[in-house]
Amino acid sequence: MGKLDGKIAIITGGSEGMGRSTARLFVEEGATVVITGRNQDTLDAAVREIGGTVEAFRGDISKLADLNALRVRSERVTSVYFKVMRNGSTS
Repeated sequence: MGKLDGKIAIITGGSEGMGRSTARLFVEEGATVVITGRNQDTLDAAVREIGGTVEAFRGDISKLADLNALRVRSERVTSVYFKVMRNGSTS
């Protein structure tokens, strides 16, 4: 039994770097994780690598329309436990 069984996390910037590592750890501990990022190929690679209960949401949270779409999607989930916001990006 993992520490995060039954919990849901939304991790912005979860397709690479610290966000990806955090998503991997959360899934290993039993959480369902939604990762966000701007590049679909990078998101797809992260989902393949992490496996388990992770899904991807493509969007740029610096754009209001994308941020609103993420908000709408997260509202559909009734028990969001964590919202991990990662500020910054790599070039």
